[in-house]
Amino acid sequence: MPLLLAAFQYRFNRDVDAMARHIIDSVTLGWYTLGTDLLDGAPPSLVTEPTGGMEFSSMPLDNFLITTDGTTGR
Repeated sequence: MPLLLAAFQYRFNRDVDAMARHIIDSVTLGWYTLGTDLLDGAPPSLVTEPTGGMEFSSMPLDNFLITTDGTTGR
C-alpha cells in the first residue's frame, strides 16, 4: 500500500485517472509485480523505506493466466 500511495502522490501528481490508466488500462491481463519504477519522482528516503534500497521493475503478466486453483496456463 505505501508503494501505491507514494506513486499516486509523486509519480502521478495525485491524478487518479493517470494512475489507473498506467496500472490498469495499459496492461493486458494484470501485474505480476509492481516495481520501484512507480516511485519515480519520490524523495530518495521514501524510496528506500519500503524496499530497503533495492530497485526492481514492474512486470506485467505476459501470455499466461493464473487459474482459480493456482495453476498457470498458457
